[in-house]
Amino acid sequence: MSKKVKRATLSVAVVAGLLVAYWGGGYQTAQIAEPTAGIAHVASDVPALAQTTQPQTSGERTAPQAAAMNPESVDPASIDWNSVAGRSGLGVDAMLLQLKLKAEYSTLEIAAYNKLHVIEFNPVTQEVCHEVENERYVNEQHFTTYATHCSGVREYPDHPYESMSVDELMNLAEADAAAAVFISKKAETVGERIGFALRAAALSGKPGPLLATAVKDLGSRGITYSEDNKITSGNGTVPKTVITRLIL
Repeated sequence: MSKKVKRATLSVAVVAGLLVAYWGGGYQTAQIAEPTAGIAHVASDVPALAQTTQPQTSGERTAPQAAAMNPESVDPASIDWNSVAGRSGLGVDAMLLQLKLKAEYSTLEIAAYNKLHVIEFNPVTQEVCHEVENERYVNEQHFTTYATHCSGVREYPDHPYESMSVDELMNLAEADAAAAVFISKKAETVGERIGFALRAAALSGKPGPLLATAVKDLGSRGITYSEDNKITSGNGTVPKTVITRLIL
């Protein structure tokens, strides 16, 4: 009889201990265990190709992986755009004007460019060059000269609007910022190019089309500075193009 009482007392004590463990800490453990089971289930669905990593041997440490860059978090103001502009070596901003010139641009610079512009940057990855023979006559003497001409090949295919005419793009440009950008590149007059750059900027909320037009169509060539640092031109007044460029 005494043995039965002892066993009953021990069983009650064990149950009580389990209840205390459940209500005191076991509930929290159960909460944490649920997501773990979910993660294990997701991992089992990963293709075998992604699981080809060799198992880690005892004592080895995995090298920390760099966090992936979020393009939306890039601040264009943090980029040294003057350095970027001088990278082509030709005195022009090849990146801003999307020229087919090969130059090195970082992932951060490209992400910053894309935040400012409607048409994403398409880098030139290689150049195809060939020699061109030119014949010249100077003072009745014949000269043959050779020049090397290079054409850049971009990483991605051209934008579909690249091959379209202004007339074809005109209807699209009412509500399509990309179409307005290409008209601003192809229009015959500076006024039209500026007008469609303004439309592209208004539709997209991005200043890139205005920046490109200001550099391409409203350059400051021929502008000089007097001794008192005032801008002058041939007729002694500030050119209208400079004022327009400052406004843009």
